Amino acid sequence: MFKVNYPNKVFKTKAMAKIEKEVKRLLETPGAILAIIGEIGAGKTIATFEALSEYEETGHYIIWIKNPERERLRAGSIIASIIRNLGEEPRRDAESRSEQLRRLMGEKSATRRICIVLDDAHVAPPSLLRSFKRLLELGFGRRFGLCSLLLIGTPELYAKLTVVPEIFWRTKKIDMNLLTAEEAKNFTKWGASWENIKLEESAAEYIGSKFNNPLIITSVLSMLEETAARIGESKITLEMVKAILGREVRQQMMLYDISQKELAEKIGCSPSQVSKVLSGSYPGDRTAQVIENLNKLIANKTGIK
Repeated sequence: MFKVNYPNKVFKTKAMAKIEKEVKRLLETPGAILAIIGEIGAGKTIATFEALSEYEETGHYIIWIKNPERERLRAGSIIASIIRNLGEEPRRDAESRSEQLRRLMGEKSATRRICIVLDDAHVAPPSLLRSFKRLLELGFGRRFGLCSLLLIGTPELYAKLTVVPEIFWRTKKIDMNLLTAEEAKNFTKWGASWENIKLEESAAEYIGSKFNNPLIITSVLSMLEETAARIGESKITLEMVKAILGREVRQQMMLYDISQKELAEKIGCSPSQVSKVLSGSYPGDRTAQVIENLNKLIANKTGIK
């Protein structure tokens, strides 16, 4: 079974609370199917790990299927993997192996939950998805629905499921929403604290206002940390963030048709220095000058002080 062991590194969000609630309901409903759908980096897999950890720690069977796009990942190999996770070596011939699976799932599900998790389900071929229907229909004695199925994927999973109507109509689909504005700001602070990045409050708020994807925010923090270390800065300021990202300065220059040459003349430096500031390789006092004088040029052009 897949063991989850990083309780202190999970940032709780409203979306995660929703996922945990739905996963718990899934585990309590043998034969059910749940699809968690969201953008890359939204935190789908981490939310699933967190939701399933309680069940794994109490001895339930959580079986992860990875790399579903691989050609060799067929129904037979999945059956073999499930059998191994349930404690036996799979038999050689297909008929005996199928009966072995039915018996094992019947015996184990009498006292424990069995959940099969298909990560990256959006790349799974339809034939693979259809094979799960047969698993969910297995019976043992008078009991049917010996396991439940959890699918994790990007929005493309919606379209993939429509090709397999026998799975589509049985699946409860929930969206993994991105961070709210407040969560994005707090996640930025949390991530910076965890990585020991000294980030000014205003800098954290700025990052949180620009991005709402946890993976992107994490990448931005890593980039800021690397750049700050390279230039010898111990604390990341709002001005440094703007310069390193180059986002606001570039957008405003394009919006108000201000060239690097014009801005350089206003500051009294070379265009190459402005270019370095925009690329994030020249933060510090020069960065503050770029932002300050850019605002002055914009004010002159628009008449807004």
